[in-house]
Amino acid sequence: MPKKKSKNGTTKKKRMTKKSNTSKTRLLLTGLLFGVVIGVPLFVGAASPSKYQFLSAPDFMNADLADVSGAPLYRKGQPNSMNKSYQTAQSFLLNTMKSENIKDVYVAGDLVEGHWGRDDSNTGTFGPVRTNDQKRKAVLRAGDLYYTKWINRFKVRGMNVYPAVGDHDIGDNPWTKNKNEYLTFKYKNIETWRQSFYKELLTNKWGNPRFKNHPKGQAAKTAYAVRPNPNVQLITVDVFKRGVTNGRADVVAKLDKDQQAWFNKVLAKANKDGVKWIIVQGHTPVVGPVRQSHSSGMMYKGGRNSDFWKSMVKHKVDLYLCGEVHDVTAHHVDGVTQISHGGLITQAGFNYMIGDINGDTINLTVKQFTGKVDRSGLLWQTSPRRLPLGVTYDPVPLLDGTMTLTSDNEVVSRSGSLDVYDGSEPPVTSASVLPE
Repeated sequence: MPKKKSKNGTTKKKRMTKKSNTSKTRLLLTGLLFGVVIGVPLFVGAASPSKYQFLSAPDFMNADLADVSGAPLYRKGQPNSMNKSYQTAQSFLLNTMKSENIKDVYVAGDLVEGHWGRDDSNTGTFGPVRTNDQKRKAVLRAGDLYYTKWINRFKVRGMNVYPAVGDHDIGDNPWTKNKNEYLTFKYKNIETWRQSFYKELLTNKWGNPRFKNHPKGQAAKTAYAVRPNPNVQLITVDVFKRGVTNGRADVVAKLDKDQQAWFNKVLAKANKDGVKWIIVQGHTPVVGPVRQSHSSGMMYKGGRNSDFWKSMVKHKVDLYLCGEVHDVTAHHVDGVTQISHGGLITQAGFNYMIGDINGDTINLTVKQFTGKVDRSGLLWQTSPRRLPLGVTYDPVPLLDGTMTLTSDNEVVSRSGSLDVYDGSEPPVTSASVLPE
């Protein structure tokens, strides 16, 4: 007996199949819509959420390295802050990072040199700097150029950057308010530097924030929390606030009250949601001693006794990633692993670290680059702190250290630069640092 057809000629069985497929489609779309609404990353056709990789590169590049000849106020014949040597070096380092096939890059501060709002060579490249208003505009012009060039180097390579504010990104220490006009200007105008950092690095092409979860107060635009993977909570803090050093007004490494309250709330939510891995990045180390190279060695105020560290201990943070000191040290204290690393590309001492999460373990691998510095001349910067004329890197980075952690805050193994450090190595100091 032939199957009964509907008016449009479709059999009942075929109509039932279409209805079933339609229902499945609706369920799928509903699930996708729900995922979008609650902000959970969707991994359709992607790797398992139990696996995640990131690359950490604090202090990249800690120098104003970019071609300024295209700046609106640049005049022909004025000096430039880029040459062939540095162009080759930075391309080599970025291409090596790209070859790791890891899209997410964490940079815990000091992206630039940041000595803006001054023009010791009278170039006029970023405008006049006679009045405070002119200096603020010069800061914003410099940030527009250097940060745009910086972030585009990653974008063209398909890499997604999560940056944190470092001291150089707000003018560089010291900021002591005293008779020094430039130091006082920096102290009073760190928000101008923050504004530039936010505008160029933490907004999308429509000018909206890249990340939705921010604190209130002074770090409202520069601190953020995001889950790049359902099992990973990343919290990026801005560790700088106005305070007192040796009885003088200064900028110190410490979360302000609004940011600390927000930090506690984000951590508690991650714990409640059962997020397996919690990673925090901020510019300065909390726990010492740490190896140092060509660094002022800023540390977080209060160290292990600070509310910041106590919060990380209480909420079982797995990793605290920081920079500032341009060398590698790992401390596993109170159940939290702090890793300070990164380096100056201008001193041929750059390093980066790969984090490879697989279920309940994370493998950390530090790769160190070596090379030679050309000190036969100096490369222009806006202040007297000029850079060596060039740098050449050896073609293959060295395996510098390894560490394996579990999601319940235990160390399985560690070696090399990530092994236990007792502070016995003296810091490497820079002979090229000039006074403000």
